[in-house]
Amino acid sequence: MIDFHKVWEYTIIALFATAGGLARLLSKKDTQQTKLYIVLSELFISGFAGILVVTVAQALNVPDVWYGPVGGVAGWLGSRGIEALGTKLEKIIEQFKFGEKGV
Repeated sequence: MIDFHKVWEYTIIALFATAGGLARLLSKKDTQQTKLYIVLSELFISGFAGILVVTVAQALNVPDVWYGPVGGVAGWLGSRGIEALGTKLEKIIEQFKFGEKGV
């Protein structure tokens, strides 16, 4: 069964993140020459980044009140935020695999 409360929550997070991505895009100097497909892809990536980061925050038991700001900042960072999160997770995995906890 679909949990509509969760769907609504993730929709709000995606909107915060998309707003962050839009703010970043509008703050660039060459916004007037930006093509529509670039704007739409940036907004989609920003929304996805926000949902991804908030999902990680939920797994880390971050209080609910931080989901909006965390999602908005992740949206501002967009693909750079996804890359930073991936790099950090790679380091954690490598430490787990080859550090004191792993092999």
